[in-house]
Parts: sequence; structure tokens; C-alpha cells
Amino acid sequence: MVEGYTKVGLEKRVAKYYEDLYAETFPRGGTKRPVSIKDLDPMLRAFEHRVRGEDYSRALTDLNDVDPFFLTWGHYQRLVDMRTQLEDEGVGSRL
Repeated sequence: MVEGYTKVGLEKRVAKYYEDLYAETFPRGGTKRPVSIKDLDPMLRAFEHRVRGEDYSRALTDLNDVDPFFLTWGHYQRLVDMRTQLEDEGVGSRL
């Protein structure tokens, strides 16, 4: 359930918007896959809003969903930065 009109609640709503946008293009279980980092933009935006919305568990889930693409395309540092961001918030034991 999404919270009301608090900063945290609004961040979660925006994150859900970007997650839905990504899912329209790349549905779970579908055959269409991202082919460039630009294709991941909605999920990256969802990740940032989830962190700002203090929804670290979902941010980790989002990151795990796109992790293989980062590795395939050589975006190691960005992946490390995002995981470090979660670790700084105390999610480290689940990374």
C-alpha cells in the first residue's frame, strides 16, 4: 500500500510509476529484453525514488532485477555505487 501525501509516500508513488513504465515495455516473463542502459532508465529512476522513500527492500529488489544487465554492459562502477548506497542505509546484510 502506498502512503499518503508525505514526502516518503510521494517518493514511493513516483517509484511505482517508473516501475510500471518499465513493466509496460519489459513485462516480467516476457521475451523482450533491454538492449542498452537507456532501456533501464525507468528502473534506475524507480531505484532512486525508492531510496529517497526509504523503501530499501524494494530498491534492492529493483537493483537485483537489472543487475545482470549492468554486468553484461560493463557498468560495474554504477552498480557498485548503487549497492554502496543501499549498504550505507543498512541493507548490507541482504546485498
